[in-house]
Amino acid sequence: MKKLACFLKMEPLNFNKVLKGRFRHIAGFFPAEDKYMKRFAELMLNDSKLIDIVGVWRTEQSKIAEFFSQATNVPLDTLEAFKFDPPWTEALKGNKVLVIHPFDETIRKQYKKRRQLFVDKRVLPDFELKTFRAVQSAADSKVDFKTWFDALDYMCREIDKIDFDIALIGAGAYGFPLAAYVKSIGKKAVHMGGVSQLLFGIQGNRWDRQDYYQALYNDQWTRASEVETPKNCLKVEGGSYW
Repeated sequence: MKKLACFLKMEPLNFNKVLKGRFRHIAGFFPAEDKYMKRFAELMLNDSKLIDIVGVWRTEQSKIAEFFSQATNVPLDTLEAFKFDPPWTEALKGNKVLVIHPFDETIRKQYKKRRQLFVDKRVLPDFELKTFRAVQSAADSKVDFKTWFDALDYMCREIDKIDFDIALIGAGAYGFPLAAYVKSIGKKAVHMGGVSQLLFGIQGNRWDRQDYYQALYNDQWTRASEVETPKNCLKVEGGSYW
């Protein structure tokens, strides 16, 4: 947020070595060079104008209000539908739901046993599930694109070919602009980020040691498949999602 604020105020951006490393390994952004990172900042600022509701992390509410005044602020954990009664995901019932995520295969398998994943069956109602495997370029994963923007453009073109009503998105740094694109073509999008996998009963290291999530897990939950796990996944926050 601070970097975006600097850009907005036309202050010089300092993309230091540490930040570039995080962009490359954690966010999967490539090449992590100043001109591309500046373009990324421009894209994020432009797409932020399309936000309707934004999940706010801890003390960032005042910053969000300053830069994205059109958006309604909610606590970030509102994205975790299973924490609420009723869960907002109940509204997915009967819709064509596109899930954009690197764990597409596991998501399809888990949805088939949705009745066994949560005590509250409303968390995963009956809907027409469609999936699209998001490009996975984090953790030094090899991809067939020259730049991150080429990968984003590819995904937008592929999304155009899919018939859906609502998109649930967990796609790393691609997620936010993908959600903006979905809205721009007249569809609805929820950029869930990392917690997307929890909705489908997929465990991750980030949640394994937290009591709340330990209680949520059951023997029907699973982990991303070997195919969906990058060789260097530990570079992404210690393997948070695997």
